[in-house]
Amino acid sequence: MTPPRPCQHLNLLMSIDMEWTREAIAGVYHSPILDLVHRAGAVHRQHHRADEIQVCTLMSIKTGGCPENCGYCSQSAHFDTGLQREALVDLEEVAGAARKAAESGSTRFCMGAAWRQVRDDGEFEQVLEMVETVAATGMEVCCTLGMLTTEQAARLKQAGLHAYNHNLDTGPEHYDQVVSTRTYQDRLDTLANVGAAGISVCCGGILGLGESHDDRIDLLHTLANLAVPPESVPVNALVPLTDAVAKGATQMIYGRIGHTVTKTVRGEVIIAGGGTFSDPQAAWWRPDAYQTYLPSIEVVNELVGSNQLLPSQMFFGRIWHTGTALPTGQVLLAGGYVSLNNV
Repeated sequence: MTPPRPCQHLNLLMSIDMEWTREAIAGVYHSPILDLVHRAGAVHRQHHRADEIQVCTLMSIKTGGCPENCGYCSQSAHFDTGLQREALVDLEEVAGAARKAAESGSTRFCMGAAWRQVRDDGEFEQVLEMVETVAATGMEVCCTLGMLTTEQAARLKQAGLHAYNHNLDTGPEHYDQVVSTRTYQDRLDTLANVGAAGISVCCGGILGLGESHDDRIDLLHTLANLAVPPESVPVNALVPLTDAVAKGATQMIYGRIGHTVTKTVRGEVIIAGGGTFSDPQAAWWRPDAYQTYLPSIEVVNELVGSNQLLPSQMFFGRIWHTGTALPTGQVLLAGGYVSLNNV
């Protein structure tokens, strides 16, 4: 029996103190999925009990009205997502929620506020009290409050904060396609302040923001080479909210029916083919009722809300064809009808 083929790249995962090159990370990223699962399990067992997980409770202590324009976020004041701006909750409400979380088995309690940055005002003083109150339960305390200065991070640490969440979201080259009200360096500065204060760094990203594989590798490269490596790396998958993601996206460039709509692995939406009617009462199921068969292809970037015609077109305008997203980021368009002729 032939022994299993060893993964050439994943042995790199065994050392957490090494200097990670982008090439090494790309090698891990492109490794077979089952090799990754196997080695991830081995690394996990090196550092944690195999039969134990940590249960965390997340509480929004200030919801809505954030001035940032993150294209994925329902908390942003830039989008109409149905959330109403709320004031900072009071200490008693946080204390009650923390007690309930501890009784339910949580060992970490995280408080999130929809702020761009922490300000040295009465609300920050209230948050410090909340941190002290939650820490008294014996749970680890985590916060995500936006950007922090060195002094603010030190005060949170003194109050009993264990961890601070501040995600990078995506790679640096793709970042301005996601948010324009802050820079990537702003995020890195806060992470440096958190690490310097001795607070555990919680930092990860979001998949499905229209990023490429290279952008994901860039994100991992940045995370792996932070001055204080993250203890926790949350990996989120985008759940689109119509207004927050589309940002008031424009209509299709050409009205069409019988077309395909396919989402690529990079998060782009490809609209291809279809036809038009001269008579709006025409029977859409009859191929000969179509006036025009469109060969054009539109690409929609969900995060910036833009539609563009691709310079390339299908060889034939067609309806009722299929569109299949490929792992390469391309879309395979096949079959369909032109008039009564199957293509």
